[in-house]
Amino acid sequence: NSFLQTTMGASLLTNHLSMLDSSSLSLKSMAKVMNSLFSISTLIISCIIFSIIPIKPCLGQGVQKSEILTPSNHWVNGAMLISHFGEVVDLPTNEWNVNIASQDSWQFILILDSSWGFSATEKSAIEIQIASPSIATGPDTFDDIVFGFTTGNNEYFTTWLPMDNNGQKNRIYPECDQSWPPQQGYATGDVASLPNTDRNCDVAGGSCANWRTMWPKNAQAPNVFQTNGFPITFTLENDPRHNIMNFYFHTATFSLGFIQRCGFQAMAANSGLKFYIGGNDPGQTFVISSIQVQSIGYTWAPTLSPTTARPTTASPTNQPSVSPTKNPTNNPTKNPTNNPTKSPSNAPSFSPTLAPTPAPTNNPSAAPSYSPSIAPTPAPTENPTPAPTSD
Repeated sequence: NSFLQTTMGASLLTNHLSMLDSSSLSLKSMAKVMNSLFSISTLIISCIIFSIIPIKPCLGQGVQKSEILTPSNHWVNGAMLISHFGEVVDLPTNEWNVNIASQDSWQFILILDSSWGFSATEKSAIEIQIASPSIATGPDTFDDIVFGFTTGNNEYFTTWLPMDNNGQKNRIYPECDQSWPPQQGYATGDVASLPNTDRNCDVAGGSCANWRTMWPKNAQAPNVFQTNGFPITFTLENDPRHNIMNFYFHTATFSLGFIQRCGFQAMAANSGLKFYIGGNDPGQTFVISSIQVQSIGYTWAPTLSPTTARPTTASPTNQPSVSPTKNPTNNPTKNPTNNPTKSPSNAPSFSPTLAPTPAPTNNPSAAPSYSPSIAPTPAPTENPTPAPTSD
C-alpha cells in the first residue's frame, strides 16, 4: 500500500499508439487516438495541479530503500527496531506478542539513520506499515495505540488510533493543519520520555484535551465512517524547498481513496527518523507481525507524446523542406570576384625595399674634417682694423 501511483496515462498511451499503422490509419482509429491523447493531457495537467495542493502527489515515485523488520530481522540496512524487554516477547511464528504492563514507556522504538531521509534538496518520503493479525474488540483485547514521530528528540508530533472503532476519531497532536501551505510547527520536547502515568494523555502535551481531529474525520461518536484495521500505513512526505511536511494515514479497511492528511512545516533533513509505538492500558495485548519501512524519492515522469492536447495536423508537415538543402545557394556568386585583382598585388614590392641605400655608408664622411678644425684662428688678431668700414 505505497503511495497512489499515476500510471493510467502511460497505459492508455501505449494501448492506443499500438493501433497506429504507418500504411493505413482509419479516421475512426485516429479519432480514438486523439480522444485518448486529449484525456492523457488532461490527466497530466491535473497531476501538475494536484502536486501543489494538499492531496496525494502525482510525481513519479521510486523506492530507494525498503526493509521488512521482524524479530529475526530487527536491525538491518540502517533500520533498527528496539522492543520493550518484559512487555514484548518474540513468538515462534517470528512475530512480536505485546503485553501492556505499564504506562511509563513505549513498547517499540524504530530508529532509521540518515540514509533513510529526508533529502535536503528534493521532496522525499518515509513510509511505515505495521502488519498484525490482531483485531481490536475493546478492553478485553486492546483498543487504542499511540505513536510518536521525531527526527532529533527535541520536537515531535503524536497520533492516537482507536483500533476498536467505538466511535472515537483518529487524533493528532499538536494540530492537524489543513491550510496550504501548512504553518503548523511541532510540539517541543523529547517524545521518548513523555509516557509517565497515562500514556494516551501524556504524549499529547500532558492532557487528553490536547488531541485534535485528523482530517477528513473517520468517525463522530457514535458513528464510524471509516474503520481502523491492520495493516496501517503512515507516510511522511517532506518537501524542504517549500517548507512542507505532509503526514498521511490510511488503513487496509478504509474505503478506496480515503486518506487522512495533516500538514506541518518541513522536518529536519538528513537526520533519519525515530518512530515510537505504545499500547493503552495494562492487561491489553496484541501481536505485531512485521514493520515495513520504505524510503521514497520523487522525480517528474518523462513527458508523454504528443505535447499538445490535439495535434495541429493529421501528420507532420513536409515543410520547411523534404530534406536539408544539398548545397548553399548560388547567390551571391559562385566564386569570389576577380576584383580588385586575381591575386594580391605586388605593390609596394616583392620584399622590403632596398632603399634608401644598401647600407648607410661604408664609413662616416670626412666632413667637416678629419679632426677638430683649428679655426677660428690660432690667436686673436694682432690689431684692430685700421678704421671702421666706410659704410
